[in-house]
Amino acid sequence: MDGFLGDCRHGLRLYARTPAASSIAVIVLALAMAFVGAFVSLYVDLSFRSFPGLEHDGRLVTIAEIDRNEAYPLQLGIVERFSRELASLEALVALAEYPDTPTGQDGRTVNVEIASRGFFDAVRPRLLLGRGFAPAEHDANAARVAVISERYWRERYNGDSAVLGEVIELYPPLRRRDRVDGPAEFRIVGVMAPEMRGVMSRDVDVWVPLEQIFPHIYGPDAVYDFISVLAVGRLRPGVSTEALLREIETRFPDATARTGARFDAIDDVVANIGVYRNTKRQLRLFLAGSLLLALVAAANVSLFLLARAPARRRELSIRVCIGAPMTRIARQLATEAALLVVVSAMLGLILSVWLAGLLREMAFFRSADWGNVTLLDWRVLGLFGAFLLVLALLVSIAPIVGLHRAHVPSSSRHTSARATAAQRVAGTIQVALAGTFAGAAIAFVWFLTPMMFGDPGYEMRDRHVVTLWHPFVLDLTLTPRWIPPEGQRDLVETIPGVEAATLANAMPGYPLPTRSIVDPSDPSRETAVGYAFVDSRFVHVLGLRLLHGRAPQENDDRVSLVNDALARRLFGRSDVVGETLVVPGDDGLVATIIGVIEDVPFGHPAVAVEPAMFVHARPPGYIYQVIVQSTLPSTVLRHELQQLHDSGRLELVPRTVTPLSQLWDRQIAPDSARGLLIIGTACVVVLIAALGFYGTQRYLVGAGQPWGQTPLTRSKRASGRYAT
Repeated sequence: MDGFLGDCRHGLRLYARTPAASSIAVIVLALAMAFVGAFVSLYVDLSFRSFPGLEHDGRLVTIAEIDRNEAYPLQLGIVERFSRELASLEALVALAEYPDTPTGQDGRTVNVEIASRGFFDAVRPRLLLGRGFAPAEHDANAARVAVISERYWRERYNGDSAVLGEVIELYPPLRRRDRVDGPAEFRIVGVMAPEMRGVMSRDVDVWVPLEQIFPHIYGPDAVYDFISVLAVGRLRPGVSTEALLREIETRFPDATARTGARFDAIDDVVANIGVYRNTKRQLRLFLAGSLLLALVAAANVSLFLLARAPARRRELSIRVCIGAPMTRIARQLATEAALLVVVSAMLGLILSVWLAGLLREMAFFRSADWGNVTLLDWRVLGLFGAFLLVLALLVSIAPIVGLHRAHVPSSSRHTSARATAAQRVAGTIQVALAGTFAGAAIAFVWFLTPMMFGDPGYEMRDRHVVTLWHPFVLDLTLTPRWIPPEGQRDLVETIPGVEAATLANAMPGYPLPTRSIVDPSDPSRETAVGYAFVDSRFVHVLGLRLLHGRAPQENDDRVSLVNDALARRLFGRSDVVGETLVVPGDDGLVATIIGVIEDVPFGHPAVAVEPAMFVHARPPGYIYQVIVQSTLPSTVLRHELQQLHDSGRLELVPRTVTPLSQLWDRQIAPDSARGLLIIGTACVVVLIAALGFYGTQRYLVGAGQPWGQTPLTRSKRASGRYAT
């Protein structure tokens, strides 16, 4: 131990002689290790943890619907069908979320999570007090029961163990209190464990049975089959997730709610399968890059240490002459290298805590379901510690090998000033890696430039997306009645400062919904295309460019616009004005093409534009979106719309007003964040390569000098200031 401490003290004194160069080596290695520590902690957080608050045995799965790489929840009707008919599952539970639900206590709102039959038996959330829902309590006519979170228990009931049996009053979500007879009463039967904070979100206050709350929300005679829910199931013993998917594909080939979609399943409970898979894929890529970055940093720091060898040859030779074995000197060099790695690791760990938090908030990671795994987690520390050993070995290997190659005890006063084969290979690799990372950074700049500064194909300036809801959607006590959306759009145009408005469900910033149409070249075959409803002002308000034909007019019936991609795919040419398209799903709609518009990316701008059809018709449903051309700020426009509604003229309820440019920025935000990360990494790699180049050149210069002689002493000797 004394010898080891002595080696450490000697190493510190040695590094203190060249503070600038030593600091650069420490900072470069620390930056590389900060990247490794941050990405290791994120990867462990996402990949090696189980959903908190649940009893896990490896048999929980989440099922979703995948459409064009986007994951969507299942419809309740599909979940109930799967639960009855799939032999691979013991149970399948539907979960839904109702945030900001008014309660009868103090007028506050709570976040309610709704669970179907089997939640406590199959998903098995942990409880702190009481019990979960009994199977009989999932009947619509059973006594209403609820389980509350540990946080809500402490905040609302001061952690009183006598909370069991208390009653919590819940109003239907988004319903006005002055329009209802009263809240529904739910008797508290349990308190969740502290780590169980919700499945759909992490701030749930109350859990209630789906079968009890849905009739209260939608009415006893409502049909709930089309409500979107998160599907979490428990596999039967010995059944794999792959076997479950094979059974679904075999028995339910056409059960998806979206044309061309497919079912997917993943182990454990995941709030969004698409976000989980995408985040994990990107984490693997960045983790591999950070490991490569750290290895390059270690190799270059090793070359930096090797550069000290010529200056230390006299010192090491003296130690050999007085009896120190080569193993003892090798241990000293290894200790000095390990000391540099440890100091860099400590600094890197501190930086990685900040970097991990920054990465979690980046646009391409923000939506992931992160837990609370930190650098202090034993799995993170274990992986990081193993990597430190590898780095320490790599950093120390060059000085030790250089020690044996230099033949320290030799009487020779000079060594070759030519680069060795290993040094040439190392230099070539580091230059290649620096060029690769720099090339990747340049490629991302090239990729982002047209998205950030190019023409998207439609006008974004002074355009706002307004969402208008039917009052029935917000207040289920109202009787549904038809409100012509065209008249509501015309009222929006009466607001001072509004130039024009268009009613459409083709919204830049969101992928178009798909619909199957008859292939004109083969009437027996159908093909899936983007499908949207638009009005006569769609082309004008968005500033779309017509390649052929004209825009729809108010009195046009059964006409359609198509984009150039659809025209060329289905007809093999661009000018298809006068051709017809058959849409089987709309009572055999036969639409005549009156215009062809230039291809416009309604989804991500980097994705190839899909064939799309824009039918001149009234959008279905009770929620409408209006694109408004106005110089008013979004906040002012929202205020004007609300005043128009409060006056009774605008019957539809304004919910959101979003600048169209904000939707565009939201799409490219993940790519911008990735680009900044890669550009920053490239800068670090170039810095590392510069350090390695400096170390190699210093070694070659120093290797050509006599022992203890530097270029400075040589110049002083030449000037006569030192005796020869």
